[in-house]
Amino acid sequence: MHKYNTPEFLFRNFTNRDKDLLRITRFSLYKVMFYRSNLFNHAWHVAWLVDEIAPFAMKKFPQFDSEKAQMLALVHDDAEIIIGDIQAGNKSKMSKTQLEQIEQGERRAITTLAKRFPKKVGTYRYEALLTEVFEDETVEANIVMLADKIDAFGETLHEIYAGNPHFVTNVRNEYGKIPTPYEYYIRYLNNFKKKYPRLRKLLTADFWMFIRPSILDFKLICSQSKPHSEKSIWKASGYPHYDNWKKVILRKGDAQDIKQLSLQIEEF
Repeated sequence: MHKYNTPEFLFRNFTNRDKDLLRITRFSLYKVMFYRSNLFNHAWHVAWLVDEIAPFAMKKFPQFDSEKAQMLALVHDDAEIIIGDIQAGNKSKMSKTQLEQIEQGERRAITTLAKRFPKKVGTYRYEALLTEVFEDETVEANIVMLADKIDAFGETLHEIYAGNPHFVTNVRNEYGKIPTPYEYYIRYLNNFKKKYPRLRKLLTADFWMFIRPSILDFKLICSQSKPHSEKSIWKASGYPHYDNWKKVILRKGDAQDIKQLSLQIEEF
């Protein structure tokens, strides 16, 4: 890729955007996350996962725009700069009215960001990218949503295989009993074809991200696991979604991205 087409160059005039994404951490429902991520790292992970899906998408959908899909991946959570990271577990228990209020907040956030940042990212209108992700009605946007959930599931498994009991324990809050992250993401991914029917012909391909994840005794796995090390992150667990998620980061990430897989930043 020519340097003038890299995300670093294309977003160079988006003042403080990277800092804003870095300051918003993920999985705030859980008091301890050994390897807590942020929106900046998550956006890159999703972009890398979209890149893995792209060859299959181009075969099934001749009009698939892989470059736009990459840009959608990189900006898919930008609205959270304004509204914060809304927890998926909480949303799963919210009423229709509460979900509509979140949607209204996201629409307002898109308008605010469109005024704050440059009008275009490369050849794409920034506001149009944010709107496409929000409306989630194109093949490219649907694929970004799949990659988004795969990354969240990978982060969840990374905590479980490090022995973090918070990720196998149900949180109870004002919304009720919240599903554990692995319960939520396994259910979501297993129902993906129903939720996104336009991707059905893509999801028939033999590829790890298109396979229904299985339910294991994750509480037992967690109890028998310990924090990762620089050596252990290269070892296979035997669970396809986790092992392949790690492989993508180990292959596409730089030294800092790889270090973050074993650098424990929180503890009990």
